[in-house]
Amino acid sequence: MPDGTPELALYLPRRWPRGHGPLRVRWLDGDASLHRRIEAIEAGPEGWSSASALGFVFVDDADVEIQATFQPGPSWSYVGEYPQLSGRPTMNLALLPSASDDDVRRVWLHEAGHALGFEHEHATAAAVAAIPWDFDEVQRWCLE
Repeated sequence: MPDGTPELALYLPRRWPRGHGPLRVRWLDGDASLHRRIEAIEAGPEGWSSASALGFVFVDDADVEIQATFQPGPSWSYVGEYPQLSGRPTMNLALLPSASDDDVRRVWLHEAGHALGFEHEHATAAAVAAIPWDFDEVQRWCLE
């Protein structure tokens, strides 16, 4: 990335309103040991709560911003603020209880960053302009 390009790209159309408190996370399913591991990461110095005015709290309540599930497949999260989807996931952490601490940390911090409103940096206009795309090769690869 060019010098001066931010490492985090905030998706402005879905940013949380100024002054919004911590985002409340409800576990929809998954193993309690995974829940505890993620909660410990978030409570520690590497968690988003130590670096963000928003941060996260974990509750067992239906009135939450983040509804997390642990289904097989890809991990994903909605980016930023969305209307509440009662009982439907807004984040999937495709982790098993046997996942390494590094994998749990990596997946949680990545998907939680999306929930805070950060998108992939390569999806920003600055990145697209800075990357020497070989569009013919990308198209060829996509058609394979």
